[in-house]
Amino acid sequence: MIGRIAEFFGGKDGAGGTLHGIRIISRSNAEVVAPFDGKLAFAGRFGDYGELLILEVGDGYHILLSGMSHIYGETGQNVIAGEPIGRMGTEAGTADVKEAASQQKRNALYVEFRKDGEPFNPAPWIASRKIEVSG
Repeated sequence: MIGRIAEFFGGKDGAGGTLHGIRIISRSNAEVVAPFDGKLAFAGRFGDYGELLILEVGDGYHILLSGMSHIYGETGQNVIAGEPIGRMGTEAGTADVKEAASQQKRNALYVEFRKDGEPFNPAPWIASRKIEVSG
């Protein structure tokens, strides 16, 4: 895997709840690729997620990816594993430790795996495939 997992499934989400996915720290302008073959069930802005891609990979499984500054593709489009599907943002300079932590969250890809609408720990899937953030 390219990128560093900074926050794991089941950890604290920073708002008093539990994290339902993982956060992968990326480099500025890192390209994000599809981790599996699938169909874009959703591609666009969505509430607090910002730019959001929902990849339908079959048998009731979906992968949500957010935190990108740009997404490629449109709802209904088929993608193949390894195909570019988005790009992370540009990293600005940081003034202090608090700002550095905030910047780290802004340059993190959030990935959530769901089965029949319920989030689950993606560790076995990550071990079997690459979830890439490259740049």
